[in-house]
Amino acid sequence: RMNERKNNQVVARNTIVFHGKVLPGTGKCVCSWPGKYESAWDALVAGSRTGDISAAVVFLPPGSIHFGRHDAIPKGEKLQGSCWCVPLYGEPKPWGCRWWTEWIANIERAHREGAEMQVYFFKGMKGQGKVEDFSTAG
Repeated sequence: RMNERKNNQVVARNTIVFHGKVLPGTGKCVCSWPGKYESAWDALVAGSRTGDISAAVVFLPPGSIHFGRHDAIPKGEKLQGSCWCVPLYGEPKPWGCRWWTEWIANIERAHREGAEMQVYFFKGMKGQGKVEDFSTAG
């Protein structure tokens, strides 16, 4: 039984699935990351798993248990749609919106901790987003 638990911990450490890990008292939290920077992503995830980096980012790749899962929008949000895919993409998508549910929960946790939210961009893309701030994001 103990060996099985240890094996599961090794698999969890070495998988690319990442649910985020918001750490209290760190003062900062990585909230968005361009996945194309693979080696830096690996360092971010490793640092978060060892308790060195607070990270709200989520990655649920194909083949993972949560890939393709859809979460209903809570009634209090007053948004249209059967799941978060609708306000995010206009329609349900095959990859699902479970990542969004987990990410929002992590962002809210980081906010409660008073963390400075860190957002990373593709090189040369800072300031090129679609909205100026969250109040205009809809």
